[in-house]
Amino acid sequence: MENPAERRSIRSRNSFDLLRLIAAAAVLWSHQHALLQLPEPMFPGLAATFGGFGVYIFFAISGYLNAGSLLRGRSVTTFLFNRVLRIYPALIACTIFMVCLGAAVTTLPLKKYLLDGSVSAFTLRNMTLIGGVTSNLPGVFETNPYPRAMNGSLWTLPYEMDLYIVLAVVLAVWRYRTRAIYGLFALAVVYVAVFAAGPDTRRLLPGVLVGHLATFATLFLAGALIACCERDRSFALGPALCFGIGAIALMASGTALGRLLCFAALVVVCGRFALPAWLTPKIDLSYGIYLYAFPVQQVVASVTTDFWVALAASSIATVALAFASNQLIEARALRLKARVRKSQHGQPSSDVVLEMHS
Repeated sequence: MENPAERRSIRSRNSFDLLRLIAAAAVLWSHQHALLQLPEPMFPGLAATFGGFGVYIFFAISGYLNAGSLLRGRSVTTFLFNRVLRIYPALIACTIFMVCLGAAVTTLPLKKYLLDGSVSAFTLRNMTLIGGVTSNLPGVFETNPYPRAMNGSLWTLPYEMDLYIVLAVVLAVWRYRTRAIYGLFALAVVYVAVFAAGPDTRRLLPGVLVGHLATFATLFLAGALIACCERDRSFALGPALCFGIGAIALMASGTALGRLLCFAALVVVCGRFALPAWLTPKIDLSYGIYLYAFPVQQVVASVTTDFWVALAASSIATVALAFASNQLIEARALRLKARVRKSQHGQPSSDVVLEMHS
């Protein structure tokens, strides 16, 4: 298994960790406005809030890194096992934390809180992501602008897991041929071009809206397309295709599709830039920040409505929790992934370090 110096060397070859950290910070920044009843700032040119900007970064990076990982490993079992290790241990710990936090701040008697059916539903659904997630706990933050909301960030995780499963199944059925990804990408492009992404609120599955899935799938598959082009011909081909199709869509008034494709390509291109050592995050706090920011911000919002005081307090507490999550849970899961990879291939691969949560 890589020693710490080797792992830092691998990470320093790209900017993906820094981009994920920026994405998580953007979600925190955006939610800080919303939770204090301030208008969420929009990200220029993207027709999305800064929170949406952060989520879009996560999905574009995820498609690129996970498609490349699965094409290299050619094992659905190992791929999904690694994805479970990346998502679930930290999520389960966060869910337990939120239930305990709810017990501390609820206005209900403790016994009534613990026996409330919504607490068990919150625990089960958020730990498993089956049937979507739920944000509310009884009696918590009743005087806040968003009463009973414990975590409004988790809703994107079922989409992430669904896309992992689709990617794995499709590549396995087509025996890891990259043309399967090209076909999926084409379907996503046609769908979004014809029906547009975002406003469609029909439910495809519990907790999965068609419009959101179309948006996230387009970003994810654009990243996956770039990984396939890199494998088949050259890295430059993938971004060129995304920018080209995106430009055509923008000229044809397909603004949603054009923005998504150009943004995804730009994210992956930026992610490939080599960073100096001093600018490379030594550990990846992005997933922990994403998990813990909202409940921390709700606690702070119940104490102060001063934006900058709330932002500072929330940021410090969230980073502390994210660091604990990384060191106590995520890093151990990463080491387990590396051991599994080593047992299968004789030596660990750099994509163990580079894969997304996220």
